[in-house]
Amino acid sequence: MKKSKIFSNPLLLTHVEIAMLLGINKTQWILYTKGQRGLPGRVKPKFEKLLLEANEGLLARRQQSAKIIAQEREIKKELETLLQDNTFKQLQIQRKLEKMEAQFKAALNTLKFVQHYPSDEKSKTLIQVLEIKANRVLDKNKLALQEVYKIKLEVLQYEKKLLEHRLKKLL
Repeated sequence: MKKSKIFSNPLLLTHVEIAMLLGINKTQWILYTKGQRGLPGRVKPKFEKLLLEANEGLLARRQQSAKIIAQEREIKKELETLLQDNTFKQLQIQRKLEKMEAQFKAALNTLKFVQHYPSDEKSKTLIQVLEIKANRVLDKNKLALQEVYKIKLEVLQYEKKLLEHRLKKLL
C-alpha cells in the first residue's frame, strides 16, 4: 500500500487509512489521487480539514516540538556519554602506548648494553638471559603493535572532534 503524496508533510498513512478517515472507500480515494475522479461533496469539508491539519496543524506542531525537544535532549545526553567514553578510551590507549614505547626503548637499550658488555664466564649466562628478556619485550611491544595503537588513538581523536561538533550544533 502506497502512502499518499498529496500532503506536503510526510505522513505514515496508507490509502486505506486516509479513505477511512474521510469516510469513503479505498477505490474512491485512489481514483482521486490519480486525478481520475473528484471527491464526493460531503467529503470535501473533511478532506480540507484533514489537509489543513496534515500540512499546517499548529497543535500537532506544538506536540511535535515538545517531542523533538525531548529527543534532542536525549541525543545531547547520548553524545555527552559517547564523549566521556571516548575520553576514557583515549586515556587508556595513550597510557598503554606510552608504556609500550618506554618498554620498547628500555629493551633496545638493554640489547645495546649486553652487546657491548664484556662478558666473562661468570656473567655469560646472565647476559644471555638479559638478551632473551630484552628480545621478548621487543616482541611483545613491537613497532607494528604500537602503530595500531597510534591509529586507534587518532581515530578516537577524530571521533572526539566529530562528537564535539555535533554537540555544538545542538546548542
